[in-house]
Amino acid sequence: MNRSHSHKRRQHASSHGNDHSHHPHGSPIPGSSEAWAACARALREFDEDMIQDWKEEIDTLLVFAGLFSAIVTAFNIESYKLLQQQPEDATVAILTQISAQLNSYTVNANFANTTRPTDTATLSPPFQASALAVRLNAWWFSALVCGLLSASLGLLVKQWLREYLAGASNISRESIRIRQYRYAGLQRWHVPEIILLLPLLLQTALILFFVGLLDFLWSLNLVVASVVTAFVAGGLVVAVMTTIAPPLYADCPYKSPQSWLLCTLMQSTKRTIASMAARFYGHLHAPRDDMDTLASKLDLPTIVHNKLSGAFRAWLYHVSLSRPFSSWKEREKTLTNNAAAALDDNTLASADATFMDDAFLNGVVRPCISDIEPHAALRCLDRILLRRAPRVIYGLPYWEFALDGGDNGTVTLMHLLLDVLHRLSQESTEDDTSDDARRHLLTTMHRLIRAIPGPGTSIPGDASMSLLLARTFEVLAGVINPGRGQLAAEPVRERAFHLMLKLFPRFQAVGPACIAAFCAYSKKMWKDNSPYRFVQSSCMVIRAAATLAHSVDSCHPPISPAGPKQAPTPYLLDDSPTPTDREDPSPDGRIDGYTSIRPALIGTLLDLEDFFSIPVSRAAERRPAMATLAECAEAAVALAGRDRQVITPGFVAALTDMVVDVWDMVGRPFLRPTSMDHPSYESLEEGKRVSASLWDNSGAWATCAKALGDHDEDMIRNWKEEIDTLLVLAGLFSAVVTTFNVEVYTMLQPQPEDMMVATLMQISTQLNSFVVNSNFVNSTQPMDSKALYRPFKADAVAIRLNIAWFLALVCGLLSASLGLLVKQWLREYLSGSSNVSRESMRIRQLRYESLRRWRVPEIILFLPILLQVGLLSFFVGLLDLLWTLHPVVAAVITTFVSIAMAIATVMAVLPPLFADCPYKSPQSWFVFSLIQSVKRLAISIAVPYYAHLRCAEGDLEMSSNLRNIPALVHNRLSRTMRGWLRQLTLHHTFSSWKERERAVVKNAAPVVDDAILSGADAIFMDDSFLHNVIRPCLDDIEPNNALRCLDRILLQRAPSIIHGFPYWDFALSTGDRGTIALLDPLLDVLHRLNQLESDHEDVDESRRRVLVTMHRIVRAIPGPTVSQPHDKQTCALLRRTFEVLAGVINPPPAHAIVSPVVCERAFHLMLKLFPRFQSVGTTCK
Repeated sequence: MNRSHSHKRRQHASSHGNDHSHHPHGSPIPGSSEAWAACARALREFDEDMIQDWKEEIDTLLVFAGLFSAIVTAFNIESYKLLQQQPEDATVAILTQISAQLNSYTVNANFANTTRPTDTATLSPPFQASALAVRLNAWWFSALVCGLLSASLGLLVKQWLREYLAGASNISRESIRIRQYRYAGLQRWHVPEIILLLPLLLQTALILFFVGLLDFLWSLNLVVASVVTAFVAGGLVVAVMTTIAPPLYADCPYKSPQSWLLCTLMQSTKRTIASMAARFYGHLHAPRDDMDTLASKLDLPTIVHNKLSGAFRAWLYHVSLSRPFSSWKEREKTLTNNAAAALDDNTLASADATFMDDAFLNGVVRPCISDIEPHAALRCLDRILLRRAPRVIYGLPYWEFALDGGDNGTVTLMHLLLDVLHRLSQESTEDDTSDDARRHLLTTMHRLIRAIPGPGTSIPGDASMSLLLARTFEVLAGVINPGRGQLAAEPVRERAFHLMLKLFPRFQAVGPACIAAFCAYSKKMWKDNSPYRFVQSSCMVIRAAATLAHSVDSCHPPISPAGPKQAPTPYLLDDSPTPTDREDPSPDGRIDGYTSIRPALIGTLLDLEDFFSIPVSRAAERRPAMATLAECAEAAVALAGRDRQVITPGFVAALTDMVVDVWDMVGRPFLRPTSMDHPSYESLEEGKRVSASLWDNSGAWATCAKALGDHDEDMIRNWKEEIDTLLVLAGLFSAVVTTFNVEVYTMLQPQPEDMMVATLMQISTQLNSFVVNSNFVNSTQPMDSKALYRPFKADAVAIRLNIAWFLALVCGLLSASLGLLVKQWLREYLSGSSNVSRESMRIRQLRYESLRRWRVPEIILFLPILLQVGLLSFFVGLLDLLWTLHPVVAAVITTFVSIAMAIATVMAVLPPLFADCPYKSPQSWFVFSLIQSVKRLAISIAVPYYAHLRCAEGDLEMSSNLRNIPALVHNRLSRTMRGWLRQLTLHHTFSSWKERERAVVKNAAPVVDDAILSGADAIFMDDSFLHNVIRPCLDDIEPNNALRCLDRILLQRAPSIIHGFPYWDFALSTGDRGTIALLDPLLDVLHRLNQLESDHEDVDESRRRVLVTMHRIVRAIPGPTVSQPHDKQTCALLRRTFEVLAGVINPPPAHAIVSPVVCERAFHLMLKLFPRFQSVGTTCK
């Protein structure tokens, strides 16, 4: 399809769907002239796409029809000779007569003559063509006529289509009327049906050719015919099944002209049956007045008749309600209406699997998921998680622990889970299905939270991570305390609290709703007599309340005479006024956050005081851990610093007694937990309000539709181009093979030349043995009729050659015919898909799923493999023939063919083994799929066996000792096996090339970024591109990675390279801007290295490398002269150079001290530059 036109139509439809969304009464009515112009443009684009599709299909058909006709012509040239008498046959008959006459000479008185007279009937019998010859010529000449007819009709149709678009570029109303007149004529005169007839004619020609070929081969040799028949039968079965399947199965994508004709016939029959059934059902449904109901209940035949009649009426009623459809899309629309929810979640899951992009997941998929039903969203999310998880064990996704700053994809996945969990918590119905869904979500969040880094790691997007954790606590609080007067189900509540307990050490800046949920859970655990959970939840309440009080207090810092006081950190006592003592609440009411949870906080503290006061709390099974008590005491101190009234003396005394008792019982000190700075609750609320306004559901669906439409068009266009190339190659290859086949099939039948040679040999033998007797002159060698008419038997070489080359011909033609079928399927796939409405997306998803379910991509991948099988078969037959002719020629050709086959095999094996290998072909994809299936099977076996060995680990340790050598060997082997199984279970299987590439790129992202920038500079070699594009990108990657990238750029741009290092010549003039511009990225990297708070040797080594490179590159910067002083750009560069070097020599106090070697190099560089430039800044001085 013409992508530009269809893309314009989608933009046109999207703009018309979104421009009038704010009108108070729906869409405003535009002016009539504008509406007619818009209608004209839309119809013009539709016509251009339709005509373009038809022209492309006809062009491909013309090429293949011409090549196929050339193939059939080669066979026809040989077959038509069978319909007439050949001169060779008469010559053989005459020679046979001469041989018979030589065998019967007699001598009379006056003459010598043969006693065998000449038989004119034998010499020139009336010729009659055989039945085989008649059939062959009928098949093959019919195939030739069909191929030429399809080509000639294709040329005619292209002329009609050219006239259809002639003069239709105007958008006036008169032009629309002319277009409609032409379009109506196009439909009335059945031009679309004629275009559908063209590939049917060509496929009919293919079938006729194959039938004639099989008929011919069965008359020659049974072995050759059997092999070729098997392949032809397979191809014909595929063609028949792909024709029958679409009318029977609504989701079948094998929609072709012949299947539509069959479907039309079935719909007409169905329409007739439905009308007859409706009429007959009305007759049967009419009750009879003279029917005795009592007698019918007692009479067995009547009962059986009534049962059968009722079943028959039900079937008639069902048939009468069946609705025939007039197009494929009408049937698809009915199906999408019945399965809208399933298609929506499948659409989003497949869209994420198609693009595998984190920004697309967050900006498009996430808003769309929020617009579908929660349980459908959960199904969609499960599929996304299974595809994005690094490991899948027992069908469940698993993530590794985060060792760095994580990635945006993990954060987005967590937000998606929170979206669905929040919507499930808002449902008014409480049933087992909702509880199971919430429990499933919480279990998945437990596994996903491992991939979210803790507070000790360096997180690039710290604000987004804080927003995620704050939102997580809010949603989990809604799960624990739905706010309808009751808590959630116990399994759901426990999972939610356990997840909050796991996250709480990382983040305490939770909101009032979360603290209220903590209080409610604490109260529930106090009533349920669960001391461990009660103390945990109470400590969380105190710590979260202290953080919230600090957050509220930091919004209104007290003003002391000494100036503004620094905002205190959590859990540190401060003398600032408490929120309860403050008399000036904030006008926006944010101070009410702590005030709203204060009564619940006081109740929790009283319950905790009562628990600490009772003696049973000192028992071993109920006693809190020392770390828990330490956190509780520290949080209480921090809370007392914010609100002195909530921490009562009784609570302090009870907590002190508990700490002392536990100290005496445990007998070891405890470590004070490290306090962490958390963002304020108010800043998180502001961030959530900003992020919530970034996406809109309707716009997200339109964006998703455009992205999927572009993807489909790219996919279909690539497939069509591949099939077009395959059709041309298949036609040429079949023409080449036909040239050999026309010559080699004669080796399977007796030739007139062979009969002629045998007869001449017989005559020569007879003439060589004449004897003269008294009565006759005759040959003593009688005529051997058995030797002349010996039954013909083809040799093994002829059979092998015909099998190989006819098989190659069949494979080539089958690949071409299947390619024509697939192009018809692809044309139907894109028909009517230009709209961006949600209904069109569902139809597209139905087609896309059917495309995958019915293995259309695999069929397309099979087409070149089938052609390559034909090529391989041709080479095998060629080598077999050459080895029978001459060994030297055969050896040379065999060497070249073997090398080519070895290269093809290596290219098929390398991509599954090496992720960066670009030799990705259908053969390599099949090898890759096989390897992944084997790996998946091995993992499924290794996981339970590894678990079994881990369970037996303790028994092995106990049973092994120094005296039990077999146990030691068994233990060592078991450990080795467990290690190997663990490594095997950590392997991840892939379902596509892109999925594996995405995993590799994710693990090597810095290296790939460096290669991108250095490769871009090597491609363009432009100074402005280096300064405006590459330099800002270098600032966005880690300094050491940026330095590696700069090293590659410098090696590419340096005028000379000595021992692997770039060198520049001394500047004799003003230099060039490219050399001067290279100093800016070096200074950027050096400045960023100076800002690192690290005294590691790697940082000093990086600084030293930058300074050494700058020493070499400043040689190319010319010094100022009287006639040519420095320009502004060079002066600014030198001034910045001195400032950065000054930062190296004298770093900020907070940073580490630079090594003396680096300082010496920096000072030496300043000393070199100082004679050229002295206008340095204050920092440098």
